[in-house]
Amino acid sequence: PLEHMELPLTEHAVNVNLLGHMQVTKLFLPLLLAHGGRVINIGSLASILHPPCTAAYNAAKSGMVAWSNSLRRELIGKKVAVATIAMSETAGTALHANRPSNISWAGYEQQQKAFNVGALWMRHSIFGCTQGMIDSAVMHAVSSPNPSRIYYTPRIISIFNLMPDFIIDQMMANPPPDFLVSGIDDEL
Repeated sequence: PLEHMELPLTEHAVNVNLLGHMQVTKLFLPLLLAHGGRVINIGSLASILHPPCTAAYNAAKSGMVAWSNSLRRELIGKKVAVATIAMSETAGTALHANRPSNISWAGYEQQQKAFNVGALWMRHSIFGCTQGMIDSAVMHAVSSPNPSRIYYTPRIISIFNLMPDFIIDQMMANPPPDFLVSGIDDEL
């Protein structure tokens, strides 16, 4: 949460999830421009859903999606296609598992429940994704003559574009209903 967030953690999130994409792409862009190719960035549904307690990550991934789309437009007609795969968590992953050990996480424990609610929506409900969904999106982005600018895995996430903010806010504040969830073991 913002009141407990330290600047090094924010910088880490931006460096890994935004600047890293930019630096690697800039490094390989001369080769891509000379020979053609694809830039495929890994996004996150957090750039749309904005789960609580992950503001720096959400902002970095949102920025990466915007940057990818701008880059895609800059490269139109230059034999380089740009696509983003925006996925939710997959089984066995967790947004907080890779937190840097050198950064203090004051207030982390009291915010864990709020974070878990958002993670449940992204990992265990109909909004979760499988490795097969990711593989399918990547294969289409790599092989299609006209790849989409963004691939949502799962595709049901596009419904969020039609939902008012107050509904999404309620969803992120409460665990998903049982009928949307499969196999949760008292994760809250």
